[in-house]
Amino acid sequence: MDATAFASAPNPSHAPSSSSSLSASYSRVLRFSVRDPWRRRRGQRLPLHALRSQRPEPAPASASHHDVVVVGAGIIGLSIARHLLLHTPLSVAVADAAVPCTGATGAGQGYLWMSHRTPGSDTWELAVRSKQLWEELAAEVDGLGGGGARERLGWMRTGSLLVGRTSEEMATLEERTKALSQAGIRAECLSAASLHALEPELYVGHDGGAMFLPEDCQIDAFQAVSLIEKTNGSYSSEGRYMEIYNDPAMSLVRSETTGTVQGVQTSKHILYGRKAIVIASGAWTRTLLRSFLEPNPTLDIPVMPRKGHLLVLDKFDKLKLNHGLMELGYVGHQVAKSSGTPLSSESSEDEHGALSISMTATMNTKGNLILGSSREFKGFSREVDMSILKCIWDRAAEFFPTLKNVHLDIDENTEIRIGHRPFMPDGKPVIGSVPDLPNVLIATGHEGSGLALALGTAEMVTDMILGNPGKVDFSPFSIKDRFSEQAEKAWMVRFTSPERRNSAEQDVEDDAGAPDICFWAIASVENLWCHVVCAPNHLGESFSCSQEPVSSFLPGLKNTERPKSMALRGESSDLLANRKFSGFRSLCITPFSWHSCMQHALIHALHQVTLMVEQDARINGDVDG
Repeated sequence: MDATAFASAPNPSHAPSSSSSLSASYSRVLRFSVRDPWRRRRGQRLPLHALRSQRPEPAPASASHHDVVVVGAGIIGLSIARHLLLHTPLSVAVADAAVPCTGATGAGQGYLWMSHRTPGSDTWELAVRSKQLWEELAAEVDGLGGGGARERLGWMRTGSLLVGRTSEEMATLEERTKALSQAGIRAECLSAASLHALEPELYVGHDGGAMFLPEDCQIDAFQAVSLIEKTNGSYSSEGRYMEIYNDPAMSLVRSETTGTVQGVQTSKHILYGRKAIVIASGAWTRTLLRSFLEPNPTLDIPVMPRKGHLLVLDKFDKLKLNHGLMELGYVGHQVAKSSGTPLSSESSEDEHGALSISMTATMNTKGNLILGSSREFKGFSREVDMSILKCIWDRAAEFFPTLKNVHLDIDENTEIRIGHRPFMPDGKPVIGSVPDLPNVLIATGHEGSGLALALGTAEMVTDMILGNPGKVDFSPFSIKDRFSEQAEKAWMVRFTSPERRNSAEQDVEDDAGAPDICFWAIASVENLWCHVVCAPNHLGESFSCSQEPVSSFLPGLKNTERPKSMALRGESSDLLANRKFSGFRSLCITPFSWHSCMQHALIHALHQVTLMVEQDARINGDVDG
């Protein structure tokens, strides 16, 4: 798992380029100054405002023809190109506003882990398949000699330890161990004593322990990308591969007669794609897609930037790690305020402005200690927050007491990575074609799992382009039925009146009966605002609409009783589909008593929306970076 796949950009005053896959950029803090180690070799990233406001004249652009054009040269985009080149006769062009590994791909911890995955979840099969493909690639590289996968991929079969410190956490770990074992994953639950034998410097207390997965691995993203680039580049002489870096994508090229998408125009080139255009631009996919579809965007994918800090200590010899480690709290995300207040055990995953800190620790093949991780929604801010770094260090010291005696110096031996994971509110990547634009595909929203899921995603996209059945079910990741034309991923709560169940004037939609009054509470996870529409009949004709921040309801809702009986239904109703709300997730709730006023019922609705906002992103137990 690329558990902290994020990075910071060379210029903190600018937002990063929108067409860079999993975009953000990699930086090093050197004596409190920021420089980009890739700038001299590769060239400087263009700021976002330059990509959007200073559109180049199209006349100088040169045209080239390909079968597939990929926008985004992060691990997702490059892996898609690689799979197409290796397994099909198709030609591929890759375009990016920056260069490989200046984005989030080059700034993570390189986890290829299954310990945080949940068997049966929507992402499970994709994770299993991706891990298998990475294993096959490592074996292939080992067969070539010359240092093998360790030298060329940074490949290390360290195994992973998911660590708990309380009896409650140990009970959870035992359940996860059982579930993973039943799914065919080697997993073992370790007591505190057994864990100490594996990691002598790790402290979890008498009640603690860990789940151990010996087959989990980690890789170095820079080395992996370098290897993939070399593979892709080997097809250039055949005329099947072309890469264009430091050249932002500006717009789609459409047929003047049919309006069909034919290619992509960058600042310097027109890249025609006969079979497909693939947008793999990470957290900037939303902005890029909007610009592509303007002036009348019909789709808005709510992928959001999730900022994080990661601390890397070069050749750190004061602590020895034998495995990759992650605290179980990574699932719930320990919360702290960025002001540096003490960490709380209470999870508050997706509240804007809240800072989540969880311990992750690995050592790479060079002996560098990598500590994480933080999460917060701060837009595209790339400012280094020293208080967050201190929180990361202090959190690690709770598990590794040795660090309490080590002063954290930010010097030439310290690397700070800052940037933005592509976060999806429902916790799943978006992989599939754009409705009404079947030859335009999206591959984004992997958050911190871009590296881990890259090869499986590449295989999936290739199968989609060829029209082949996939080895992994496409449907959980498709765009269809996930997003509305109003461009907001939302959750809907509908209250019905038991007294009107048998009304002959209403169409019966379910066993609970049809409502005479519906309260449609639609919560946008993107900005945590609640859009409430009160409808007087089952046709959903609105007579009033209001908007309030969900946070304004929280104080009064925390102690609100849930309805005593509820009928849940996860599918979208025909009514929603007819009202163009087919992308909303439906929760049908029938109160035990309808004696409350409409306002009270609406508060119940908002309460349920709030709970779903807090819980749905982790409904399957996945923690993708």
